[in-house]
Amino acid sequence: MGYTREEFYAPAFDFFSLIAPESMDATKEAFGKHMRGKEVTPYEYTLVTKKGRKIEAIITTKLLPYGGESALLGIITDITHRRHAKEELHRSYQQLRETFIETVNALASTVEMKDPYTAGHQR
Repeated sequence: MGYTREEFYAPAFDFFSLIAPESMDATKEAFGKHMRGKEVTPYEYTLVTKKGRKIEAIITTKLLPYGGESALLGIITDITHRRHAKEELHRSYQQLRETFIETVNALASTVEMKDPYTAGHQR
């Protein structure tokens, strides 16, 4: 995340400063559930590095007893590449779909030109 160990473990460090604005509400809601002793299902959110770079992540958390109190154990997995691959796959699918529709329309037009009697039926 770009922070030194000393910065990260400093008592005044605000962990919410790592959360992107678009993920803040969901993160605060999940944290609130944990503070009430409830478990939270893993969820995706966006982190922000010290230099402002965004990282797409999924967080899995678990409440654990620790020293007579509850502690929160969290595992954060960087899914930035997976998210970008998913978006690229969606764009490719949309492009392929449009190409397929254009091909079908071209074939329909060709058939209409050859046989005007059935024009419009293939649509």
